[in-house]
Amino acid sequence: MQSKMINAVLIPLLELSIQEKIESKITQSFALRAKSKELLEEAKVKVEEKISLL
Repeated sequence: MQSKMINAVLIPLLELSIQEKIESKITQSFALRAKSKELLEEAKVKVEEKISLL
């Protein structure tokens, strides 16, 4: 049943320029997500350092 539903889904073919914009946004999203994880880890370390000084 599910495979029939998947086969029935229409996927639009977008212009190449639109595809490139989407690709750029996705790539940027992954880079920003990685940076946010890095900053979160730095913040955790700094908080742990401050707590250990108390």
